[in-house]
Amino acid sequence: MGTPRAAGGRALLALLALGMALGLALASCPERELERREEEANVVLTGTVEEIMNVDPVHHTYSCKVRVWRYLKGKDIVTHEILLDGGNKVVIGGFGDPLICDNQVATGDTRIFFVNPAPQALWPAHRNELMLNSSLMRITLRNLEEVEHCVEEHRKLLAEETALIQPSLERQRSLGMFIGNVHWEWREWTSPSRPAHASPAAPAPDPTPARSSPAESL
Repeated sequence: MGTPRAAGGRALLALLALGMALGLALASCPERELERREEEANVVLTGTVEEIMNVDPVHHTYSCKVRVWRYLKGKDIVTHEILLDGGNKVVIGGFGDPLICDNQVATGDTRIFFVNPAPQALWPAHRNELMLNSSLMRITLRNLEEVEHCVEEHRKLLAEETALIQPSLERQRSLGMFIGNVHWEWREWTSPSRPAHASPAAPAPDPTPARSSPAESL
């Protein structure tokens, strides 16, 4: 039977080993900045995992049916084909993906999901699904505020870029119309059907008969 001091030493070693393992795990899976994660995700939502499905025994990946509570971004991107059970549930795939740091959930977990519609390369297995794009986030007031701030800043940036691009597009459209008109006029002027030495047409004679003066009538 070991002494309390030896037991405490073993516990300390176990904690150090656990800390080293966690440190290695974090080092091998560096997380992107939140601003970039929000920008790369077309849809950001909060929801609760209701069912785990489509488990791949080889790659250890799976999909989940998620009850959506709120869309923080991209609600208009989620089409009717993606929505389930009256429009308040979606299927999200990509859980267990080793390229995503925090990629595991259990039934009943409520998280912030950064997702994109499944690309055609993943059809038909993941057709009409959303795919996890980066790590899950736990629901806290601070996390929600940070994500909302990123979404709002991204929206402002897009609005500013649109405001800068719009005048340029208008100038390009006007220049294109001007060039088109000049080209049309040049084609008309150089058309083979146009006479080589076109001259203005002679004016038509005045149909009103000329009146003689009193002196001529005498």
